[in-house]
Amino acid sequence: MMKNLKFRAYDPENGMIYQSRLIKFHISGNGMWIVSDHAGKVPAGCGTGKIMQFTGLKDRNGKEIYGGDILKNQEMIYIVYFDLGAFLVKMKLYPENRIELMQIYKYAEIIGNIFENSELLGDSNENNKNG
Repeated sequence: MMKNLKFRAYDPENGMIYQSRLIKFHISGNGMWIVSDHAGKVPAGCGTGKIMQFTGLKDRNGKEIYGGDILKNQEMIYIVYFDLGAFLVKMKLYPENRIELMQIYKYAEIIGNIFENSELLGDSNENNKNG
């Protein structure tokens, strides 16, 4: 069974996350554009917006988990990211330790994301935004 891909986008200029049912890429002679049902036509690669992909998984409360989300399981905090063809999590306290999201998602809950809730990450925030 094939599932549709879902995305959301963070716009740092207004501090908003947009949930979108439609995100397309349009390439023309004057550049590449992201076209969404919320933001209209926006230049791609402008360095401001961040696109987050749905992992296909939900946390213990039934909320959809996206790349860039911050999860908590007991006292451990994790950051969700995509690498090597899979969604992984790294621990806030031990960022060198990376595990598959599949191993923890049923027990964890979303407490924020790296763009709107950077205070949850403390000093390691810049490293976490880059995966």
